[in-house]
Amino acid sequence: FYGQALLHGNLASAEIDRIQALLDRMPFQSLPQKALTRVRLADLPAGPDSVIVADAPNPNEANNALWVLFFTDSSQEAVLTCQLLQSILQDYFFDELRTRQQLGYIVVS
Repeated sequence: FYGQALLHGNLASAEIDRIQALLDRMPFQSLPQKALTRVRLADLPAGPDSVIVADAPNPNEANNALWVLFFTDSSQEAVLTCQLLQSILQDYFFDELRTRQQLGYIVVS
């Protein structure tokens, strides 16, 4: 099977090396050259909604993912409002998606 990883956030070089060593020991095959995806930037139009849909590189992949992002301005009021909303919704999303629907281990709010 094929594997793909994205390391995101504040990671020290030692942590990245440790994760890379772990991934190197996993039984992944190389994805055929023609199936490799390149990093793309999407210039989203101004407005409330944008959707980008991308197929998995492996056509036999049965899993799906949904990543929802909300961007606001950087004012203190906007940041605090988003943090409050996240705090209110976190338990509901976790319970619904991880416990009731049993969707997996990458459910975060």
